[in-house]
Amino acid sequence: MATLTPSYHTSIFNAQVPPEGPKALAPIRADWSVQSSYDIHLYERMAAQDITLLQGVFFDNSENDAEVSILVGVINQVVKFPANSMGYLPLLVPKNATLTVTDLSGVSDATTALIFYNIPMPAVVWDVADPGSGAYVACPASATTLLGAAGGVGDYVDRLVIVPLTTSPDQVTLNDGATDIVVFQGGAASVSNLVPFIVPWHAESVNGAWGVTTGANVTVLAFGEFSG
Repeated sequence: MATLTPSYHTSIFNAQVPPEGPKALAPIRADWSVQSSYDIHLYERMAAQDITLLQGVFFDNSENDAEVSILVGVINQVVKFPANSMGYLPLLVPKNATLTVTDLSGVSDATTALIFYNIPMPAVVWDVADPGSGAYVACPASATTLLGAAGGVGDYVDRLVIVPLTTSPDQVTLNDGATDIVVFQGGAASVSNLVPFIVPWHAESVNGAWGVTTGANVTVLAFGEFSG
């Protein structure tokens, strides 16, 4: 069997909370009616806004029927955004690397918006063309929220995005119409930072409408397919 061996290494900066605190660059819009590929030079903008590193990108490719890619220079990482989607994706960005964003169809006349940020975020992508696992319900803190205007048996929870508002967020429970299920225990110093995180679920209700109950200092985005 052939052996593959890396030819070099380079420094990356993922999983760090930067000293300047959470920051994001202003949105960049790639207009595919003008050209199908753009080089993005971010270091001058980073210096102007006192951003020391980049760890990911929020992308809005919802209006584009084509897949889009980003190539990270130096390390040659490639990430791809599906057509008609939005999401957050981690990037491995060495200092002073040039990024190249490309519409892979070469013929799109839509735009794609990109927001680069400096904190670690979990990867999540949702399909805005298919309301299934991309539809979501925002659940505020200290409340019980029904998922869907009506809700019922067969409703599907794909994932929950837990958003701590302090490092001591309270408990989050999920109810399927009959049973309370603790999906996040919470409590004093239960998280070390305020980065949202994902709880995968991938289940249909067999009893009734799904509901999310949040304690203090925590909100939830519930993604899935809900009645009503």
